[in-house]
Amino acid sequence: MAMLTRSVTTILITGHRGFIGKRLIDRFKSSAPSFKILLYPGDLLNRDDLTKFFAAQQPIHAVVHLAGTFDGDFDTLLKKNVVTTHNLLNTSAEFGVSSFIYASSGAVYGESAPDRPCKEDDPRLPNTLYGLCKKMAEDLVFYFHRSHGLRTIILRFPHVYGESNDKGVLYHFLQGIRTQGKITVYGDGMQSRQFLHVEDACDALEKSLLYRDAGVFNISNPRAFTIREVIDCLKQKKSFGVEYKATNNFLQHLLLDTSKAEKTLGFRAQFTELKLPL
Repeated sequence: MAMLTRSVTTILITGHRGFIGKRLIDRFKSSAPSFKILLYPGDLLNRDDLTKFFAAQQPIHAVVHLAGTFDGDFDTLLKKNVVTTHNLLNTSAEFGVSSFIYASSGAVYGESAPDRPCKEDDPRLPNTLYGLCKKMAEDLVFYFHRSHGLRTIILRFPHVYGESNDKGVLYHFLQGIRTQGKITVYGDGMQSRQFLHVEDACDALEKSLLYRDAGVFNISNPRAFTIREVIDCLKQKKSFGVEYKATNNFLQHLLLDTSKAEKTLGFRAQFTELKLPL
């Protein structure tokens, strides 16, 4: 694996107040003390503030862009996922950042076959507004790599879970069990998903900082679970009711092939079984 040179030590992290960001910072404090970590305190939509921050903190060698949102209407998704990414890429190119790492999503693929996980060079055909906005942000990353020579790495995550997370299907299941003694399933429960533990997500981010080339990588626990299998895992620890309702999501299957990340980054998920705090 190609490694960053010793000069690349100052890392700017966006989204540091988020679930992954907090865990990544804790990881760097304990396992990567040679990295100088900068946390952007302002609004990524404000170009002037962003420019002033970069100018005051020079040199910044790498950017880890975790900021974004899953929730909201199209205008919100566009601003917080696409416009912020453009502003950060533009400023990074202006100030000579060496490496830009973007936390994307498997949602850019849209539907996958239940027996064939998506590979990085498969068509991106998102079927949610969130997936569409992440695809648009990815296109900006590709553009700045081609036009400005910025070394860029895109990591496509599935649902990231772990203690202290407050979003996603696993969180809502756990909340339902704790507060109501039941969970609600939208659809028949045969939808298949992969779930990535936050520590594995942080491991992939750290490995990508040590990778010298550009690239796109699926980062996931390779094991797929149907929603019914998730429920079975939960019922091994807790008793609760299950209510089925009409589906509210077009996405039936979303599975990612991780062989490229294993071969190129040396990434392999350590948490292959669901580690759920019950």
